[in-house]
Amino acid sequence: MLDGIRADMKTPLARPPGRRGVWVRFAPEICAAGVYGVGLAVMLCLSHRFDQAYVIYFDPSESDLMNGIVTAFCLASLVLTVLPTVESLQVWYRDHALGTADALMLTPSLHHRIARGRYWHVVLPWLRFMAWIAPLYAALAVSRFVSKMGSEIGECDGESLLAGGLVVGASKGVFGFLCVVLNGGIRRISAGSLFLVFLRWVCDVKSLLVVTAVGSFLSARVRSAAGMVGACVLLPLAMATALSFPDWVLGLLALIDGLPNVTMREEVVGIIYAPIIVLFVVAEIVLALWAYRSMARNFDAYMTGEKPERA
Repeated sequence: MLDGIRADMKTPLARPPGRRGVWVRFAPEICAAGVYGVGLAVMLCLSHRFDQAYVIYFDPSESDLMNGIVTAFCLASLVLTVLPTVESLQVWYRDHALGTADALMLTPSLHHRIARGRYWHVVLPWLRFMAWIAPLYAALAVSRFVSKMGSEIGECDGESLLAGGLVVGASKGVFGFLCVVLNGGIRRISAGSLFLVFLRWVCDVKSLLVVTAVGSFLSARVRSAAGMVGACVLLPLAMATALSFPDWVLGLLALIDGLPNVTMREEVVGIIYAPIIVLFVVAEIVLALWAYRSMARNFDAYMTGEKPERA
């Protein structure tokens, strides 16, 4: 599989057009440095306090350190949500804007390999970013929220299912919100919390692959500026609705629990929520594979604005 990806990326014209400046080549490293820098700055700012004489002194605490880690994670989540999405939406539209689409269609190379190679040129840099921020996930294993959820892992009951679903299946925004609200300094690390943050990292990699596959598919079908604007509106809207379906289910369960004379136990919520997470992950993988294969199979038709032939 890796040899096939390398071969696709080396296909002529698979690399996105335009100059490869410092940002294009080192965007993941620049973003990772910014994420860690902001987290460190937040931690240092919160560590400065005033005494009774209003004299500033430096007194870092566990809570300050964890606030810096959570801030860095939330910023990294924002980067992963915005930049790969924008880049994937521009991956084929840029050829139309720069006038290189005709040369792309006339090249003797296999066009489906160009389509696949261009996709991996977009994805692999942000996989490097995921590798750079992996220590953030490991650090979250000692946060109050993840540590509490990790302590409940081990038994096949509703509470364990709910704990795993909240850490692994919730969107980046909900997970970051829970880490902020339930921040209480550093807790003891456990095998359960490490396992949960590892699954969280894997699921975020999966989300990156899904969003870029859908974005590349939409980009191949966009030929005008108006269509590009529509795609930029449609994909974030889908990310906030259909691609965040488990969050809406969790909110609905919380709303039902808040009704008068209605009490939902954590075991019941976990039994309902966890299977939805699993089914949703499978559905996302199927969607990404369909978008990836459809983009490669119907690449010529999409780039020329024709209707693809049905197999």
